[in-house]
Amino acid sequence: MQQTAFLLSPNLSPPEKVYHLKQPAFPQFRFEWHPGKKKVYLIRLGVEPLMGTAFAHDIENHGAAYNAVLIWLRGYREAKMELSNAV
Repeated sequence: MQQTAFLLSPNLSPPEKVYHLKQPAFPQFRFEWHPGKKKVYLIRLGVEPLMGTAFAHDIENHGAAYNAVLIWLRGYREAKMELSNAV
């Protein structure tokens, strides 16, 4: 099983830190945690224009950001299963 973790973007000064997270099971998504803004963003890869949508606010630390991503993915997975069962 592949481990995932937030990776710090290079070449950003400390107030502008951005951490990236990719989940191998969902290559169409990338998540970013912006500690200065205390937000976690969802970025849908392969969609133009490339934009981030904030879905978690007041995120104070790495652990809370990671949990927000896991909760979002669980909801996405459940919604996808409900749609496939409805057909």
